[in-house]
Amino acid sequence: MVLYDVFFKAQNTNTLKRMYAILCALRGPDFSDLENLKFVFSGRIRYWIFGAFDVPAVNRDRKLKEEEVVGLVEDLQIAATEENGYMALYHYLQHVYSALVCLADDYLVGDDKKEAEALEDLAYKCIEIVQRYVPDKFNKDEVAKQLIKEYPQIMEVTKKE
Repeated sequence: MVLYDVFFKAQNTNTLKRMYAILCALRGPDFSDLENLKFVFSGRIRYWIFGAFDVPAVNRDRKLKEEEVVGLVEDLQIAATEENGYMALYHYLQHVYSALVCLADDYLVGDDKKEAEALEDLAYKCIEIVQRYVPDKFNKDEVAKQLIKEYPQIMEVTKKE
């Protein structure tokens, strides 16, 4: 669903506030090197907003691949170890969560709505992962496997032969 027209037809304050939530999530995290995190969350929101328009870092796939989940977990590890990383991640994911709630409640239907709701939950799960981060006990592959197990509706698992 392309929501491009909605942005330019918003007439009331509530709609404008909800559009602000979406716009904040489009930007991506404050850490410039968290590209996987941006791809998973902002990239999917960009797809719902802009559809087929040629904009950078758009995630057109409904399902995340295993390597994208591992990349997401690597980004969480970076955020957990950087100075002020947790606060920047938390700030970004709060914007993502607000945008996903707005999209799921007001604009998306069917599978897109279900996906947005799963991504809302995943955003909060990412915050929990960083809150519990302990460097010598963190195994990114185990964390990625756990996420894949918890969110099968948005994960594409390739079977290794």
